[in-house]
Amino acid sequence: MTRDDILDSLTELGFSTNEARAYRGLLVESPATGYEIAQRAGIPRSAIYAVLKRLEDGGLVARVEETPARYAPLPPTDLMGVLRRRFDGSLRSLDDAIHHMRPPPPPVDLWNVTGYEEVLDRAESLIQAAEKAIFLSVWRREAARLQPALEAAAKKKLKLITFSFCALESMPGRVYSYGLDEKDLEAFWKHKMILVVDHGRTLMGGAEPDKSEAVVTGHPAITEVALNNIALDITLLTQRKKVDATESMVDMLGERLGSLDPLVAKTRR
Repeated sequence: MTRDDILDSLTELGFSTNEARAYRGLLVESPATGYEIAQRAGIPRSAIYAVLKRLEDGGLVARVEETPARYAPLPPTDLMGVLRRRFDGSLRSLDDAIHHMRPPPPPVDLWNVTGYEEVLDRAESLIQAAEKAIFLSVWRREAARLQPALEAAAKKKLKLITFSFCALESMPGRVYSYGLDEKDLEAFWKHKMILVVDHGRTLMGGAEPDKSEAVVTGHPAITEVALNNIALDITLLTQRKKVDATESMVDMLGERLGSLDPLVAKTRR
């Protein structure tokens, strides 16, 4: 991690830019006077003592000498504990406040997700939250990004079924693939992804670095369409490649699949 990474991480955790610079400067060399910290961290001398006062009040730096005043940082291991307790407490307070709202806000059942990283981050979160089953239609590039989360799901013994037109290697679970080269497919198709988790949450949309838009929803009708889409692709593949996917169809479609068999048999009489 670089010094800039430390600054970015501290500001993401609620430090002001000058507070992050001052704390990082003390990690490099301490104890130090306010003047030394200002020089090292690039903070105006007129602002440094107010910055140090806020850090001191928050227990993140300590004054270790008085004449002149010198400061030392809270050790990084202790800082992690302080921040965890602070954020855990804030999250608990927020959770309590939300649950005590009267009336509760109406649930939002359709979320629009824009941006390639945002779409993949949401897909990863859905996979990590899965408890029973994951059904996925994906291209090779996105499969590689999601593979660690999928492998973790496989270790939890979740049902995992993946369809792809692309060649996929070392993917966990049951994989149905045409084994085609991704570059050949990109000549006429754009990357898309369908993800259904626990028959209840669905992500559907595009997955292109320059333009990605997807929806995340728990609406039963959309989940039904998504499952049928994956099941149809797998069915067509198994017909072409003479592969038995009965177990996967049962896992995906459940009782609906079994109910179809008597009707098909009846038409043959």
